[in-house]
Amino acid sequence: MKPLPGNAAPRPPAPNAALTARIAPPLRLPAVAAGIPPPSRAARTIAGAGRLLLWTLGTLSVAAVATHAPAAEAPPTHACAEVVRSAERLACFDRAFPPGAAARQAAAAMAVDDFGKDREGATASATPRTLRVGQFQARVARVTHGTGGGRTVDLDNGQVWELSEATQRGPLAPGDAVVVRRAAMGSYLLVTPAGVPLRVRRLR
Repeated sequence: MKPLPGNAAPRPPAPNAALTARIAPPLRLPAVAAGIPPPSRAARTIAGAGRLLLWTLGTLSVAAVATHAPAAEAPPTHACAEVVRSAERLACFDRAFPPGAAARQAAAAMAVDDFGKDREGATASATPRTLRVGQFQARVARVTHGTGGGRTVDLDNGQVWELSEATQRGPLAPGDAVVVRRAAMGSYLLVTPAGVPLRVRRLR
């Protein structure tokens, strides 16, 4: 039906706003449409690396604090552990825990082997004083006479002793049983079968 000339066309009814909102909710434009470009792949990678770096630094800080934290000192397991001097501490442990027969024999052999070495500073004995012996017995293997009346005595245990003074007292011969013992002021005496003490020093 054509509108009559001179008459305005009829207007359509106004839409109901509530009904329109339920049927077609407002369109949310993406970030691109809003003018904000999405993060690039490189930016996402850098952001992830930053978070990893922060986590690593936090972990290292915690580990450093735990490492430098003072550890509680363990209490001594025995009263002998509190003895300062090593020789006295060893003697304390020997008294508390007596060594067996094999250990005692080995210690005695070591003490005889070191006998006389503490005479010289360059060959000072490392054997603790509690394991040292006061004397030992051996047999003469050889006697060497030097110029001026000096004598060198080789024993059957491999030790070599030299008389500190030239004297004809106390004759010695291979096979003689002798005693080497400690004397005053860190010196040593070799006692002959006849009981004559001769001052000696160990060569080797």
